Amino acid sequence: MLRMTYIVLIALLIAPCISVAGTIDVRIKGVDDGVKTTKQQDYKEAVLFAKREAIERAGVKVKALTAAKDFVIHSDYIESKTEAVLLPGYDVIDVGYQQNGTYLVILNGKVKTSTPPASSDVAMPKVIERDGRFAAYDNGTVKDMKTGLMWAPKDNREDINWQDAKRYCENYRGGGYTDWRMPTLDELAGIYDKNTSGYHQGCVSQWDKVKLTKLIHITCCCPWASETSGSTAAYFSFYSGYLYWSNQSHSNPKRALPVRDGN
Repeated sequence: MLRMTYIVLIALLIAPCISVAGTIDVRIKGVDDGVKTTKQQDYKEAVLFAKREAIERAGVKVKALTAAKDFVIHSDYIESKTEAVLLPGYDVIDVGYQQNGTYLVILNGKVKTSTPPASSDVAMPKVIERDGRFAAYDNGTVKDMKTGLMWAPKDNREDINWQDAKRYCENYRGGGYTDWRMPTLDELAGIYDKNTSGYHQGCVSQWDKVKLTKLIHITCCCPWASETSGSTAAYFSFYSGYLYWSNQSHSNPKRALPVRDGN
């Protein structure tokens, strides 16, 4: 079913261009489903995975809907709440098979989306889940009721250097908002919760847990912060609750976690 989802996704991605739109740059890693078949098929799956990630990077919710009869899949298609298209002229770097058996490509290109509404025009989202002072909304955002800050529900999901993390945050379009940014150290420290049981994340050690609300899922310990000093930049560890400094060119185990001033 996963492979079918990737294949039919192309219909959405090659849809006609949108007349009134915004454009963002994307650089996406794409991997196949890990089931080795032919090189051509695995390459195709990796490219389609990267294209789906590109659409999600634009803040567009994508979901797969499957029809089945007698336990046999008959159709699988993608439905998007907001139109988006990967523009022609994108470049795919064929990296090839990795040690873990997956096939890797890197896609560089531009995604065009329908013009997001101004913050003041965004319809009031509905709360779908609560966790203490945090509320998750149906528009793909999480709000901290204590500070009023609005957070992305997940990070960028791969190692990233400081400059690319800043670019990722500023290009993020979750909830239709255009004013996302990189968080400060104080803002990151403000959502650290040493009293929570946390959840296993495992990018460094399977025994480590990140200590923050379950409504914000980070795939490694340490989102970058906006503070810099020369060639170094700050990041915060949701394992230890401490801040650290690193060269801006370093990427492991750093992440990008967008935030905006809620209103």
